[in-house]
Amino acid sequence: MNIHRSDANGLCPGRSETSNDYPHVLKWNYGEKDRGTRIIVCKHGIQWIIQYQAKGGQWLNRSFCRTRAALENLLPGKAEEIKAALPERCS
Repeated sequence: MNIHRSDANGLCPGRSETSNDYPHVLKWNYGEKDRGTRIIVCKHGIQWIIQYQAKGGQWLNRSFCRTRAALENLLPGKAEEIKAALPERCS
């Protein structure tokens, strides 16, 4: 997973978290089943958000997580990858 940050302090107050060009997206290679799913770091840097892409292309929030364990429980097929890439808590 790669975390892309747009500014020095890691925050992004001027960008919408649901836009396609939001810079705080955690990326991995999605399979067909997971296409249209992503994890982002919220614009304040305090939590991860699991999002799904709607038919119109906008990203919709599904779950909000402060811990890696919560992400692993919600995305069990990606648990090992999440564990290897992220700290225990979003900060």
